[in-house]
Amino acid sequence: MAVTINVTGSSTIYHYPDQAVLSVHIQSEGPSRNLVSSYVTTRSNLLQRHLRDFVPRNSSGQISMEAPVSNIAIGSERSWSTVPRDRNGHPLDRVYHASTDVEITFRNFTKLGKIAKCLITEENVEVSKIVWQLTKDTREVLGVESRKQAMKDAIRRAQDYAAVIGKEVEPMLITDRESTSTIGTAKCMAVNANIGAGEEDSLDLAPPDIEFHCSVEVQFRSAGSGKCD
Repeated sequence: MAVTINVTGSSTIYHYPDQAVLSVHIQSEGPSRNLVSSYVTTRSNLLQRHLRDFVPRNSSGQISMEAPVSNIAIGSERSWSTVPRDRNGHPLDRVYHASTDVEITFRNFTKLGKIAKCLITEENVEVSKIVWQLTKDTREVLGVESRKQAMKDAIRRAQDYAAVIGKEVEPMLITDRESTSTIGTAKCMAVNANIGAGEEDSLDLAPPDIEFHCSVEVQFRSAGSGKCD
């Protein structure tokens, strides 16, 4: 009698990150809406000019593949106001706030460490996190390999079960599951606490390997002859 065996094959591939996104938060507060807004705009423009040398462009205007930085994205400015109160609950002068976020994508992690160390010491600038990533091309390559490994794992599992009952198996139905990657994130609050007054001009970053996961559900049936390799 034919036997049906349902198994899930899985694979995990570890890969060094290709790039990192540094998230920077710039903020200001004060008695004037125009003053705090001007400060945030000026500070974000200064940061962009400072990074210009890290984003060289070729003759066609495209960012060079050898550039340490591949992208700089500046978010929209946000502004609001609050009315603080004293210990007796009486309203004080209105306080105006402004902020913006900047995301810088680094290919060169040494340059990333230097820029992050510099920004952490800046007033009204917060380095909130570093997200380690794979490029689209790398994800596609890993996707192909991880699917192959997941299918091989499913075949081995089915063969293990079938061997106990003296059967061989052949696949009947393959159901693909979406591949996922575990992206490493470094919260820079922890990094802040470790800086102190050292002489190093760069943060000693240790990029974690990114885990790329894939799974597949396969239905097998026992076969009279033939094996899955």
